[in-house]
Amino acid sequence: MPKNSEVVFEMLAAGGDIIIERIHTNNGDRFIYHHDETDITGEGLDITDEKEYNDFETPFRLIRSRYPWFTFWVNAIHDDYREYILRELLEDLDRNHVTQDEFEFSIKRFEEMLKVSKGLVNYILPTPNGLTYLCDQNPPHEQAGSQSPFGRDALPCPGMAG
Repeated sequence: MPKNSEVVFEMLAAGGDIIIERIHTNNGDRFIYHHDETDITGEGLDITDEKEYNDFETPFRLIRSRYPWFTFWVNAIHDDYREYILRELLEDLDRNHVTQDEFEFSIKRFEEMLKVSKGLVNYILPTPNGLTYLCDQNPPHEQAGSQSPFGRDALPCPGMAG
């Protein structure tokens, strides 16, 4: 990795990883999407993909559209993208009706990587249809004088402007 680059998002799964790397250039930041996957069956289905983007959101949307990324092991989340990724995580959990059992494996790791001080349980509520996203309509951090995990205003509900 060049000296002017840094990993801003990395997730690991059996046999591979997906990385979004930010490269600082004189013309602004560029984002490189790296996808490496080893075919453990030996049938030659290995994946090695690398594409360049002008922003972080585009390759992250690609990940969200292709994978249940919230079930994978997240190895890196850059501070510049914590709030964005938290919003997308909560939206995906809600939209996909993810149950608490389905998210159990990765919840603690996401809390650690997103530096959510009071835990993601303050933003999700188990229901029979999955996890419901608690947000501006009834943010738990407004109760009893507490505050959002980032020390700012409540996060917006999925589909609401930030």
